[in-house]
Amino acid sequence: MVRTNLTFERKDSTVTLLKDDQVLINVLNDIITEKRRATNIKPKIPATFSSTRETREKGIIISLKENEGVIKSEEHGELLFEAKENLSDVDFTEEDINEDVEFTLITLRAGKRAIRIKRAKEPLLLTLCGASSSASEETESVSTNGENVSIRPDRMRSSSKVNMEPHMVLDPELYEGIVSQTIIEPKVGL
Repeated sequence: MVRTNLTFERKDSTVTLLKDDQVLINVLNDIITEKRRATNIKPKIPATFSSTRETREKGIIISLKENEGVIKSEEHGELLFEAKENLSDVDFTEEDINEDVEFTLITLRAGKRAIRIKRAKEPLLLTLCGASSSASEETESVSTNGENVSIRPDRMRSSSKVNMEPHMVLDPELYEGIVSQTIIEPKVGL
């Protein structure tokens, strides 16, 4: 196993990253400077919770707007959260109002906030992708209602889109890592 340190920016992860987070990342390579950095950073759920030693709280989403919402917790009252703090691959919708969630509580200058939000019951999601004409031999063909759909095993590749400058190249392979230094140092819990 090769160990290397990679930099990252706030835009490289939608959720707040904590020290010792176990993560999956893509590597972004600058072909001019040959510098590399981590992007599409996603915590490995639920394994990362024991690594960060964060306290997971429970609550209910009571309000949801385009970019933010409010969670009501018996212990902490009403807490604001940013919709991007969603640990799921499925975005929050109006249907999530009154749904049970788990979250981590942090205290910032502006007050308490809920971060790293996870639905107590995740919706099931199945994605079928049509294969291109260059599909590999491992492609399986499935027929439903007269339509043929090719399904290819995912080899740990990311499907996230990253806005890149022309001299940047995204490595589609997913790599495992651990966050050793966070961008902000929130006070977790109380």
